[in-house]
Amino acid sequence: MKVYHLNFTESFIRPVLDNGVSKVVQFSFSKGKVLEKHKTSSDILVFVLQGKIRFKANEEVILQSGDMVSLEKHVEHSIEAIEESLVVLVLTPSPVSNQEIGSEPRKSVENSSNAKAAVSPQLWSFVEEHAELLEVLDRTAGGYHAETYDLADKMVHEELNKHFRYEEEILFPLLGKYIGTNAGPIAVMLSEHKIIRDNHETFRKRLQDLKNHKGSESDVVQAFKPLESVLRAHIMKEDNVLFPMASSVMSEEDKNEVARKVNEEKQL
Repeated sequence: MKVYHLNFTESFIRPVLDNGVSKVVQFSFSKGKVLEKHKTSSDILVFVLQGKIRFKANEEVILQSGDMVSLEKHVEHSIEAIEESLVVLVLTPSPVSNQEIGSEPRKSVENSSNAKAAVSPQLWSFVEEHAELLEVLDRTAGGYHAETYDLADKMVHEELNKHFRYEEEILFPLLGKYIGTNAGPIAVMLSEHKIIRDNHETFRKRLQDLKNHKGSESDVVQAFKPLESVLRAHIMKEDNVLFPMASSVMSEEDKNEVARKVNEEKQL
């Protein structure tokens, strides 16, 4: 892939994944800097992990933290940082759908299974756990049902207390040796973990209020919406950016260490 890198101030570029399936390139932009006349030979996904950018291809759109767009190969495009931004481009040989990250795509299990193609086997358990959670989130689409929402609460609780812990105590420290933890993808994921925990606490309170006849089903649904939205966005970033990145930059020894420690934790 050819990148036009215009001597960005305090910037870096890491081609971190080249495994024959997809490639990931990470950019750090200072305010006002531009990447222009950029083309790829593969379809791409553009993730904004931090900040706000102006993305121009066939049309111009403003993207901010949490947004994603897709673009077909050979289409010239440019990126301008409206503010200091961290952007990840994922190049994939497979066609990608043109959607915003907040559009809550369905067929979630299939999508997460496909993500495993760019992820090392030692990290597959993270993607598989995401698929299980997404399947439950999909079931909430029909509105409030006590059994479904109780299951969603249980699955999210497990995500926070097990999956997040495996990431924060095992994966992130080892991956941080390669890409750092104070800025970049790991810092973004950690900040989103806090948001998800806060949203889940609010949702759980509304759910308990309903059971105590102090609230309504509508209150529960409204509290669940932001939780679901940030979870879907977070999972997509990890499955399509963080885990492929970890698969590429980490040594086999460290990836094996992640798998070993996660398996040990699951046996407790």
